[in-house]
Amino acid sequence: MIGLGSSIAKPGKIGKRIVRDGLALKHDYNVGAVQPVSTGAADINADGAANEYIDVGTIAISTGDVSVSAWVYVTTFTAYAPIFSNRESGGSGLGIELRTSGDGFELNYDHGSSSISSTSTAKNTNQWYHVCGVLDRSGNQYLYVDGVQTDPKSINATDVTHTTTARIGTSGSGGTDFSGYVCNVGYWNAALTQAQVKSIMHKDYASLSASEKTNLVSWWNLDSKISEDYAATSEDDDDPSTISDLTLDNHDTTFTEVSVANSDFTSGSGTTVTPWANENSQWTRVDDTVVSGTTSKLLQQDVLTINIAHKVIVRAKNTTTDSASVLRVYIGANNYAEHNLTNNFAEYTFHGLQSDDQTLFLYNASSTNVTVDWVKVYKYDGNVGILL
Repeated sequence: MIGLGSSIAKPGKIGKRIVRDGLALKHDYNVGAVQPVSTGAADINADGAANEYIDVGTIAISTGDVSVSAWVYVTTFTAYAPIFSNRESGGSGLGIELRTSGDGFELNYDHGSSSISSTSTAKNTNQWYHVCGVLDRSGNQYLYVDGVQTDPKSINATDVTHTTTARIGTSGSGGTDFSGYVCNVGYWNAALTQAQVKSIMHKDYASLSASEKTNLVSWWNLDSKISEDYAATSEDDDDPSTISDLTLDNHDTTFTEVSVANSDFTSGSGTTVTPWANENSQWTRVDDTVVSGTTSKLLQQDVLTINIAHKVIVRAKNTTTDSASVLRVYIGANNYAEHNLTNNFAEYTFHGLQSDDQTLFLYNASSTNVTVDWVKVYKYDGNVGILL
């Protein structure tokens, strides 16, 4: 099962440990293998599962330079298995993947009529490596493994300009899947230098310098996920909505408030809650709140943006003290999460993403009364990952 926070490696001091004995400065050279700075990583098919990957949405490859870096721990080397892919099926793009032959890494740059690959020497399974691919529009591509440059190639630097779905663990069109763990994935519209690669490999997002964030498009630590204390049901299984998991773009966690008409329910009278659609008139306005006492009835409005992750905050409570009230929020018709409500007003947070439905539903998932004071909707501006 794909997951975040797998304790393959724990954070610790990177590189040579320095100890002080009196006034003498001594270096301990007996260090272990290079390890990522991370409290966890995304498990992508490492447990024997199949068809798991992280969809991080549409990322445009412009006419400028591009760099992609990631920490990877390969459990099984499989030819063509992508680590990070921003390539169209059979077309142009950039991808870091496992070698087509032998056990190692490969940077592939496709520009329509041909593909140019930079490959590493053979590597080991069950060991962490830092991998970085750089596309320099002056006409070069570089592959770095643990900060060491390998197999630079000359390229036609002007052919790739496209927008496509970027994925961690598989290609944009599916296909061969990566098996292992991935964390600290970064994507820049810039050509990183070797010095920058060596510096970045020892950092998570919080440790990056201001210059290292220049031209950074997205960064995913992949050591945590969005998850609230949802009411457990067979359908949402304590996860954020019926999507398995969402993980934020650490570089861009900003979100923009969405305009929701009559979000505080001050307009309307009785079962007319302007302009919300009130199924079978089961919601009633009471002192600038709305109350529902019957299960399976919906208050709805089309306010969502397709293929954008949303956060919904609802201030709600039990209408009847100590009743077992449950508020469910649908982000699209088949994508929901729910909270058990308390006796006093509290703010409840819901996350989700819908690929083909703009409808927000407030749903009373219990047979007891639910009171809602207001609802606010936000959409994330960053490239939010969906763990599939």
